[in-house]
Amino acid sequence: MRVCPLLLLLLVFHQATLVLTIDSSGIVEADLRVVAAEGLNEVALPAEPLPETIEVRVDGRDLIPIYENGSLYFFSPSPGEAEITYLVNLTAADGEFRFRVRGSDRVDLILDPNVILLTVPERVENLTYLDSRLLIEFRAPEEIAYAVRRGAATRPEAETPETTTAKTAAPPPATETVEAATITTSPASFTETGAPSKTTLTTLTKPPSARTETPEGAAGAQPSYGVLIFGLGVIAVGVLLGLMLYRGRRGGGFEESGLSELDRLILEAIRERGGSVLQGRLQNELGIPKTTLWRRVKKLEKLGYLRIVKEGTVNRLILLREAS
Repeated sequence: MRVCPLLLLLLVFHQATLVLTIDSSGIVEADLRVVAAEGLNEVALPAEPLPETIEVRVDGRDLIPIYENGSLYFFSPSPGEAEITYLVNLTAADGEFRFRVRGSDRVDLILDPNVILLTVPERVENLTYLDSRLLIEFRAPEEIAYAVRRGAATRPEAETPETTTAKTAAPPPATETVEAATITTSPASFTETGAPSKTTLTTLTKPPSARTETPEGAAGAQPSYGVLIFGLGVIAVGVLLGLMLYRGRRGGGFEESGLSELDRLILEAIRERGGSVLQGRLQNELGIPKTTLWRRVKKLEKLGYLRIVKEGTVNRLILLREAS
C-alpha cells in the first residue's frame, strides 16, 4: 500500500501515550490517547497489533483505520481527542508470552493479580497499586515477558462443600426425636411394676391406651422399635447425602470445564464448518465483537480446544477437540 504524496503533505504526527493492560487470561490490550487534527493523521503504534482488532474513535465517532508497516493512518473530519484501542500480537512458547514495545515514550503497564512478570523493565519510573492490580510506569523500548498462574479460574468452586454442609445440617432433629421416644417408653415399664393409679392416668395421656394394657413382655420389646427407627433414620440420611454428592458432581462438570454458552457456540460453529475457519469469517457469521471473540478463542486455545494459526495478517481457528 502507498499513501498518496499529496496526502503526505496533510499528515499530522503525534506522540501517543500508551497504556498496556494484561488481564487474568493473558490477553494484552493497548489503549492510546492522542490529539487528532483535522485531516489525515499518522500514529506510530509502539506495540505490534492484531490488525483486525484496531478501533479508532475521535470524540466518540468511529473512524476507518489504515495500518501499514507499524503506522496507523486515519482521516479525521474535525480536531478532537482520538482513542485508539487494539489487541497486541503475542509470541507464546512453553507457557511464556512475549511482546516488544518500541519508541522512547513513557508506557503504563497494568497487571492483573494472576499475571506473573518474567522480566523487569530497565527504566522503571514508578510502581503503584490500582486496587488489586499493579501499575508499572517505564520508558520504552522494552521487551515484556510474562506467564499466567494456572488454576486461578477454579477458585470459586471451593465454595461448593460449604453449601453441602448447610444442607446436611437438618438431620439432627431426627436423632432428638428418637431420644424423646425412648424417654416416653421408660415410664410405661414403671407403670407396670408400681401400678399407682395417678401414674396410670399420666401414662394414658401420652401414649395410646393399648400400651397401658400390654403385658410386660410386650412393654419390654418397645426399645427395639426405637433402635429400628434410629437405624432407618441413619440410613435415610446416608442415602440423602450420597444422592446430593452424586448430583453435585454431575452438575459441576460444566463449571469445571470453564466453558460458557458463548464458548460452546464458537466450538460448534467451527465444527460445522469442517473444523477450520478464518477468525474474521467466524466473527461476521456469529455477529460477535472482535475483542470479545479474540478473548474467547485465546481462552479456548489455552484449554486445548482449538489452535490459532496465523496466515499472513489473518488468523485461522483449527478445532482440536469438541466440548464434552
